[in-house]
Amino acid sequence: GFALDRCWTYYAPDALRVTEWGHYLGLPSLFWRLAAGRWILVPERWNLWLTERHTRAHFRPEPDPDGVCTFFVTHKN
Repeated sequence: GFALDRCWTYYAPDALRVTEWGHYLGLPSLFWRLAAGRWILVPERWNLWLTERHTRAHFRPEPDPDGVCTFFVTHKN
């Protein structure tokens, strides 16, 4: 019941690798979740600067022809 208007790929393969490693590197946050009920003990920008610095280099808002995700714009017929 939908017609495709346009689609594009995004999320570069290197960004996916950073995300996947983030799952393992984020395991210490599980301790804080269990101990304090919060995933991030101090949710302030200064506390997350290292994470942002590392991940920002892999962020690209434009479509990526080698992207691992696809975005679809559709409309109902």
